[in-house]
Amino acid sequence: MAIIINDKKMNLKYSILPISALMFLVGCSSDITSGDSTERLELGFNTSLSSAVVSRASANQFAANSELLAFVRHVEGASKDNYNDVDAELDRLVTLKVNAAESVSVDGTPLYWDDFSKSAVSEKDIRATNHGLQSYYGYCYNGGTPERLTEATGTLEWNAITAPASADDIQHTDLLWSAAQDMITYSHASVKNGKTGYLSVPFTHAMSEFTVVLEAGNGFSNKALKNTTVTLHSMNSKGTFTAPTATVDGSAADDFTMYSPAPEEDAAVKTRTYVAMTVPGTVLSTENTFLSITDAEGNNYTYYLTADNLTTAWATALVEGKTLPGYNYHLTITLNKSGVSVVASLTDWITVEAAGEGIIDFTADVKSHNIANKLTEGNAFNLWMTAATDEPTASSTRTAEYTANGLSLNSPIYWPNGTDTYYFRAEANYDGEKLTTLGEGDDARVVKQGQDRVWATTAAHKASNATKTYNEGEAIAPRTGSVPFEFKHVMSKVIINLTTPTAEEGANEASTKHVDLTDASLSLSNVYPSGKLDIHTGAVTATGTPQAITATNILNEFVVPQATKDMVLTVTLKDGTKYTFNLANAKVVKDSKPTTEPISLWEQGNVYTYNINISKQAVELLGYVKDWVKNEGSGNAELIWDDDVPTE
Repeated sequence: MAIIINDKKMNLKYSILPISALMFLVGCSSDITSGDSTERLELGFNTSLSSAVVSRASANQFAANSELLAFVRHVEGASKDNYNDVDAELDRLVTLKVNAAESVSVDGTPLYWDDFSKSAVSEKDIRATNHGLQSYYGYCYNGGTPERLTEATGTLEWNAITAPASADDIQHTDLLWSAAQDMITYSHASVKNGKTGYLSVPFTHAMSEFTVVLEAGNGFSNKALKNTTVTLHSMNSKGTFTAPTATVDGSAADDFTMYSPAPEEDAAVKTRTYVAMTVPGTVLSTENTFLSITDAEGNNYTYYLTADNLTTAWATALVEGKTLPGYNYHLTITLNKSGVSVVASLTDWITVEAAGEGIIDFTADVKSHNIANKLTEGNAFNLWMTAATDEPTASSTRTAEYTANGLSLNSPIYWPNGTDTYYFRAEANYDGEKLTTLGEGDDARVVKQGQDRVWATTAAHKASNATKTYNEGEAIAPRTGSVPFEFKHVMSKVIINLTTPTAEEGANEASTKHVDLTDASLSLSNVYPSGKLDIHTGAVTATGTPQAITATNILNEFVVPQATKDMVLTVTLKDGTKYTFNLANAKVVKDSKPTTEPISLWEQGNVYTYNINISKQAVELLGYVKDWVKNEGSGNAELIWDDDVPTE
């Protein structure tokens, strides 16, 4: 999920330091009637916390006074996958206390290896060949209230806190577990190094953690994230955890309000970290909203996971698209008032980076154009946004230019907040091949005869991140999608053709009606040469002093839209003969036949073709109105004039 406004990448790695808590043996003499040893071996435990997440561990250690539960059983066999539980009635859940001295001890009466054996029965003697003690599983509740545990199977029902209000809530939700371990055989040797005489109970994280680091980028103040909240959507909140096999069955998709410590009253808040503990097994996809960011200085954002997040950055932490225990799914999101830039990574066991993007851009959909070609490199136009229907100012005007990398702005445009709506408009000159930019201020509003000009307003559309449908030209609410434009011609085009009967029409016709049109001059009087463009409506008001347009043989000109009632066309032949016509008398031709409808107004975006048939006996005046070809498409800007004229 590359258009990148702000390409910052960030990983968070947590150094993982396993801790060992050794319980030194206290020997005592005892008469053992069925064994050769005269000493009982006290049971000790080695514990560790692998890949401790910062939200759970304190200085990479178990918190003092934490309770660790280890289920111990007497087994025999060659592999932990098929151990035989020798004497199930002696199996027990042992509570271990984390001491201030960073060691663990059995909570209560010390345990001995022989406590898990009926030594009077030789086949159940803990000291028999291929016999030993196994840590079948372990649990740590992190100070939270234990829920129902099925001791024989190591199955626990566990609920995540969907709206944590404190760091303790996060810690208490961060369930730890230990899977089934290889058995340890009875031995007095090397008891001080922790490798014999001790059971290892390595703990890992049973939950899935999500960490979102927000960074307020361009356009935000130093306290931009003071009131910002982040919500994860449709995450598993309930689970059935089976510790020996390290499996979990998650359910109950809920929204999670992520926890972030409240900032100090006067602190700068341009970076803020949010955390949530969720039950594994949540299906992640690009289809549904992943998270919502609310009130980043009045702006709201919605983030959808990208294919890159799922197939690259987090690929090793997902099975069939589902989250796994023990992974911290990490996103660093840089917010700009024009969009979001995202860096995704996995922290703890695996750290992978991925880039995403969420820039507000502008798409140019061209109407009144032939769209065989698209807007490509070299096209440029003026673009601005205003809060009201005012003339654009220098601060609101931008230059948009197409390069090899797509559309770019000479300076970015930001949404100032999350509620106010804005008008967007664009304008450019057109030379028959590409769009070019204008000047700024009043000069950019003036249209002149002979120059084709195009103007754009926002298209009628439905925003991708909103349910509102927008009419053409309506003020646009902030969004993280594109603002679509439609370009249209603001000028009219006038073509005046002169015709006369020719020899091909018959000797009599040619001799009686034909006139010599060689180097005939045309003069069209009372034409306004310029106009003022209303940038919000695209309408043009004629300005200046009316004057004549002159041409030889054919008149073909871009003109300001205006009324034709005072226009007089004068045709002067090279022999001095003059013909005059009131242009307002021209009739519209439809289906190759004149109508009674006069052409009283040149309208925007229309080509007006006048065919004037001059003969010695009569003068005929016909006017044709033809629209520019109107097509719709995305980013197209080739204009082709159609000079074909209907024949009678």
